[in-house]
Amino acid sequence: MAHIHVEKWVERALPDYYMLFIKAWIPFNAWYKRECKLAGVTNLSDKSCINWICNNPNTVYNKVISLLTGTANKDERFRDDIASLQIALKNHIIPSVDHPLNFSTMVPEITSVPLIDVVFRTYKYKVERITVGNSFRYDIRVEDNNTHIAKYTKHLNKWDLNAIIADSNYQSLKSTECKKKILEYFEDINPSKPLDIVLTPMEKNGVPQKPRNSIEMGHNTGVYFVKDTDKIAKVLIHLLYKLRCEIFHGSLDPSKSNSEIYQYAYNIQLELVKELI
Repeated sequence: MAHIHVEKWVERALPDYYMLFIKAWIPFNAWYKRECKLAGVTNLSDKSCINWICNNPNTVYNKVISLLTGTANKDERFRDDIASLQIALKNHIIPSVDHPLNFSTMVPEITSVPLIDVVFRTYKYKVERITVGNSFRYDIRVEDNNTHIAKYTKHLNKWDLNAIIADSNYQSLKSTECKKKILEYFEDINPSKPLDIVLTPMEKNGVPQKPRNSIEMGHNTGVYFVKDTDKIAKVLIHLLYKLRCEIFHGSLDPSKSNSEIYQYAYNIQLELVKELI
């Protein structure tokens, strides 16, 4: 009897979610390029168009909001897929442990404060992000709250925590607490600070409880987001874009385990592009 290749043919019969996701992205890509051009957007890069979608009324953004708040079966399936996507991204970390993609790590907009001006114990801290054209400058000043004598100053043309840590003047500070506060406040003004929309379930007598002011994604999934559909929509759209980039830039390992991520991403993307027909 001739050798048969059941396993290989079964593999070929399975959906290729990487390709399906790309196919679902193409009409979306064509749509947002057209819409941005009609809207007079001068920078038609993909990233710029994604930002436009998240900050202007449009078909896709409105559809996401509708699916997040609706009660129909397709709305519930959409939220189930979002929960499953978050779980898959936590189980199969891409692209790396240091830079994971999930609903906690997106930066759809600047959410951090531009200024920290506080007194803590004996020191006054002023840590500021100043807009200069299309970029930022960063100023740090720590002074004695009684004498107003400067204990530490630093000026940076980019947000770089390591530049502070490596600074000899910072290293020479005697107060460990002061050094810790400088880094903490500098983190607070980071323009790339992620918009973390994921909430951890509380526990009562060992039983997980729904966090306050949260929305559960799906039915009994244990995945809770902040009760703010605008934030959820922005993070979702940016996450789908980042997943697209992982494929298009060739940085993703197209493994079976990672395919699970794109199964749910495809389901979500397909539901959105249906609205464009």
